[in-house]
Amino acid sequence: MACFLLKISSPSILTSKTNILPPQQLTHKPFYFTANLSKKPQKLAITNRYQTPTSISNAVKDDISNMEVEYLALCNIVRAGPIPKHVALLMDSHKNTEKRRGFHTINDHSLIDIAQSCCELGIKVLSVYTLPEKLSVGSGFALNILKLDSNELSRNDIKVSVIGNRNSIPNSLQEIITKVEETTKNNKSLHIIEAVNYSGRLDMVQACKALAEKVYGGLMEPIQIDENVFQQELETKCLDFPNPDLMIRTGGKYSVDDFMLWQSAYAEICFVEKNGVQFDKIDFIEALHVYQKRNRRFGGSKKVV
Repeated sequence: MACFLLKISSPSILTSKTNILPPQQLTHKPFYFTANLSKKPQKLAITNRYQTPTSISNAVKDDISNMEVEYLALCNIVRAGPIPKHVALLMDSHKNTEKRRGFHTINDHSLIDIAQSCCELGIKVLSVYTLPEKLSVGSGFALNILKLDSNELSRNDIKVSVIGNRNSIPNSLQEIITKVEETTKNNKSLHIIEAVNYSGRLDMVQACKALAEKVYGGLMEPIQIDENVFQQELETKCLDFPNPDLMIRTGGKYSVDDFMLWQSAYAEICFVEKNGVQFDKIDFIEALHVYQKRNRRFGGSKKVV
């Protein structure tokens, strides 16, 4: 498991050597719109409802314009390198307005913008886990998927699944989650995984129990158990790409906090100083660019597929 620290405070990637933008200090602010990144017309419409308000000042409009220019330039750089198939976001449970309702979530615009970036760049899996403040059943949990409209998810061919302990979620919310999963189950462009009270250790324990029951029931022999068989018993078995290539940890914390311990064995880890509310799509693209600079050895000289 390789890791690196990314302190995001300025557009460090866009230096004068790139000749893309003149050297200047840009301030990241919440996005009000997302430009279409691809050359061909796309059906992506996730952020159509977040258009630039007509009442904002010209200075704010200039800031938004500069951010979009920076974002597009970063995307052009990233497209030239290897794109991870699975990116996992570990968000700190930073206090925000959602906490008043008992939720711990990332910024509304950021989640939607990042999902669109994944679709545009060809990332197939986006795992989102907002770490609870208390590691106990019934503690705070993330419900980021409730911010996403099911019709928009379907139009953009995005599938949503939830892993982890659902017992702490009220029945009314479980019904909503089940409906979103059922509505989007056949979508294929991007698979968003929302982890709720998830534990990597417990995930492996339940996988061991499931295999033990199969052996005890005569369905298989112990000698048949290997890494591939074991992985099929983990909660991430619903994914085409269960193992994260890149894990992004926000909030200035330097740990993975029991998240996908088996799956992240060969993941590159990026530690970001910004918290989950501040983290935006430019930060996401910058993390991808740092990932592309890594020489992945997968624990040795042999590449693991």
